[in-house]
Amino acid sequence: MDIKQNIYLDDWNCVFRKIPEEITKRSTDILAKGINYNDSYGYELLKQNIKDELQDIGEYELLCYISGSQAVDQAVLISQHQYKCTKLFKMKEVYHGLEIMHVDNADRSFKELELCYFSIDEKGELIADGLMEASNCIILTEPLYLFAQYGSQAFNIMKNIQRIADQNHHILIVDEVRSGVWKSGTFLLSEQFNHVTPHVICFSKGLGLSISISAACFNKQFYNNTLLKKMDVIKSNLSLSELAIQRANDLLGYSRKNEMFINNKTETINSWIKNGYSSIDANDVIKQFHTSGLILVLVFNENLSKMRVKMFRQILLSKKIIVRHCEDRLLYINFPIDTEEAEVIITFDIMKETIKAVSGE
Repeated sequence: MDIKQNIYLDDWNCVFRKIPEEITKRSTDILAKGINYNDSYGYELLKQNIKDELQDIGEYELLCYISGSQAVDQAVLISQHQYKCTKLFKMKEVYHGLEIMHVDNADRSFKELELCYFSIDEKGELIADGLMEASNCIILTEPLYLFAQYGSQAFNIMKNIQRIADQNHHILIVDEVRSGVWKSGTFLLSEQFNHVTPHVICFSKGLGLSISISAACFNKQFYNNTLLKKMDVIKSNLSLSELAIQRANDLLGYSRKNEMFINNKTETINSWIKNGYSSIDANDVIKQFHTSGLILVLVFNENLSKMRVKMFRQILLSKKIIVRHCEDRLLYINFPIDTEEAEVIITFDIMKETIKAVSGE
């Protein structure tokens, strides 16, 4: 099947393929007059807007940074500083930004924290002996990765992580850099995990609609407000860029004003996604599909060689379906809110052709 234009399903920043005009017009006005790089008024407004979005999870205080990696790094640093933590627990080879990745690859310390690991067994049960034996540590996890690997079991996994954190006085930092900003069907995927209240939530992709800005949100029940204010000035002025903050505030305002439309469109796209993969016979190539909101995850069969996994992506790219690289036999696909049904149909039609090619049919 040949298509005329690329279908971009690779960009976590792409909440909308075509950003609403009322948002872009304000951005244009700011660019025309010159950008203020210390937009303290807009920052306070953004803090309140984020607080409102997260109120169903808890009461959080926002600190803005430029990248998701910075938000995660600073969340770890501030938690370490306040709670005198000595260990950082994470899942091995799960990406949380470049700095932690480099530490992960060498199994060395991160910001003077001993790097430790927890894992999940084949049945989706949490293996957390180290967490149970320790106390006052930092747990860093990505809900989207858990959902991608384990589907609905991720809900129980997160609940167990929260339980262990509560029992052993650990700090739970949730990395929602990829899953935040309505991609999962809710503002954050964490909202779908009942009885999970992270100490810190980090997200970024999509918040500034392709303008760099990230958020580290600290649960006010556990964090010293004086410390947060002190740490809030130790960062680049770019994190207070009027343009980035305007995009974030206007996106949140637009979403509140059009909440019913966004929810309905997300549900509609999700139904198109489910219809698409339900028609695919992919047992020898794709083990299973997981979907939430605008996100689709393909889980490749364990018996499929790495070469054929790469081949799957290369064929999609050659057919103008633009997707990201595969991660640990996972292929994440991100549909923007303004995706049309024809694009979803074309995507799955090409996926069927790709499966046949990869399986050698």
